[in-house]
Parts: sequence; structure tokens; C-alpha cells
Amino acid sequence: MERKLAILSFFSGIVFGYLSIILTNIAKTNLINIIVVVIYMVLIKLILEQLKIVEKKPFNWWFSKFYGMFILFWFIFWSIFYNLL
Repeated sequence: MERKLAILSFFSGIVFGYLSIILTNIAKTNLINIIVVVIYMVLIKLILEQLKIVEKKPFNWWFSKFYGMFILFWFIFWSIFYNLL
């Protein structure tokens, strides 16, 4: 399960890194990016728990297995796209 969450956080980081560049150009502020990312993290937790893919786990488990890696990949790909575009 941890490997699947790592892969999901990697590809989500790519998508949201690019989406952050688009939203920054439209809204001219980074606050919207943080709001969108937090909403995504809450939704992915709820969806995975409702589909019984992951049983209910405490926040520190989610942070170590998904949130931390997702934020890392999001920031890395946001930085790459920011410098390329």
C-alpha cells in the first residue's frame, strides 16, 4: 500500500505542480495554490477511506506515507515548471 501511495503522490505532484503554475498566472497569488492542494489532500484521504482501499489511519501515518511526499513532489515540480515557463 505504501508503494501505491508513493506513486500516487509522485503523479499528483506533477499534475498539481503544473496546475499551480496555471493558477498563479490566472489569480496572481499563491494562496489559491495552497487552498487547492489542501482540498486535494483532504479529498484523497476521504476517497481512499470510503472505497476501503485504506482503513482509517491517524494523521501522522497519512503525513509520513502520502502528504509529506506529495508536498515534496509538488514543490519540486512547481519549481521546475516555474523556471521553464
